Amino acid sequence: MGAGIVTVSTEILPALRFIGKRCLCGPEDFPAKWDEWFADGWFERLEKLGPAPENGGAYLGTTHGDEYWIGMLFPPETLAPEGFGYIESPEAKYGVFQFAGKNDRELLGEEGIGMVFEEMGKRGWTPGEGLCIERYSRPPGPDGRGKVLRECLLAIQ
Repeated sequence: MGAGIVTVSTEILPALRFIGKRCLCGPEDFPAKWDEWFADGWFERLEKLGPAPENGGAYLGTTHGDEYWIGMLFPPETLAPEGFGYIESPEAKYGVFQFAGKNDRELLGEEGIGMVFEEMGKRGWTPGEGLCIERYSRPPGPDGRGKVLRECLLAIQ
């Protein structure tokens, strides 16, 4: 995978609206979808709406059922612009798993999610109702040392 969990914490997110676009493709195509988002300026369009403070200025990927979405978090009443959809996210406690590594083109994938569930088991956490969120540092590429930071947030009980 090229990355590992470096810190684990928790945070509570209020009810929020995830606004973005659903990716109608498989995981192997997700990096190309992210490239499309940057090339088409879709994050800039969303930033003009005023993301929720809890979004932290991050770019997000989320899994909702069997669907993968890219977007940002907003207050619940925010209207999605034409061409975008939304997912309502209830207030929830999240486990926050920060990953660091050298590979900037690979999403968390099965190996990373396996690490998350292993760490949850060590802490006695079980999945709760909410989104599974990938939160990327900005800018999303490597830092000065070639490391990429990303976080996986998973609703927990």
